[in-house]
Amino acid sequence: SGAETHSGAESFTGLERHYTTVTTLTGATDAIDISLGNIFMISRAGAADAATLAAPAAGDNGRVITIFSGTAQAHTITITAGLGGAGATDDVITFTNRISASITLMAHATAWHVIGSNLAAIA
Repeated sequence: SGAETHSGAESFTGLERHYTTVTTLTGATDAIDISLGNIFMISRAGAADAATLAAPAAGDNGRVITIFSGTAQAHTITITAGLGGAGATDDVITFTNRISASITLMAHATAWHVIGSNLAAIA
């Protein structure tokens, strides 16, 4: 009476789970192609990768992507039109040379906006 029993495995209904393949970038100047998914790993063993990310289209509003470092290199990502549409004042993300460096971006009004980062500098 009033006592609940649990089998040890919780079940949730109505919650969506989103999984995506991790797209690995290994070239010296890879373009991040968001049509391939939402998670990107920059993984180059030598000199830092100079990746590029185009501004999102109007139809991408609300889309969230995460980019992280798979190697301990100071990878850079150049954002077309800059973060938040700021242009050249905020258009380059540089990861600290650690595997744990990452940044999460959200598309809004044809620009990428930072919603979280770890060991990433923006200039």
